[in-house]
Amino acid sequence: MTKRKFSKEKINIAKKAIKHIMTDEGIESIKVVAELVHKKNPEASPEPQNLYKKINTGTLKHIEFLEILDVLGYDFKIEKRK
Repeated sequence: MTKRKFSKEKINIAKKAIKHIMTDEGIESIKVVAELVHKKNPEASPEPQNLYKKINTGTLKHIEFLEILDVLGYDFKIEKRK
C-alpha cells in the first residue's frame, strides 16, 4: 500500500479546521497533544513538535486526525456531495 500525500490546499483546510476548533474551544495545542499521548502511553511525555510537523507536511494519519477531533470533543461526519 502506497502512502498518499495530500495537496497543500487540503492540508491547509485540515490545519485551519484543527486550529479553528482549538481556538473556539480555548484549548492549547499542548493539552491536545498531552491527552493524545496519555491515551496511548500514560508514561510518555508530550512532544507537540511531532504533531505540528505531521500537520504541516501532510503526513498526519487519518486515525490521528480522528483522535484529535475526539480529544476536542468533535465527531467526523461523511456526507455525499451535492
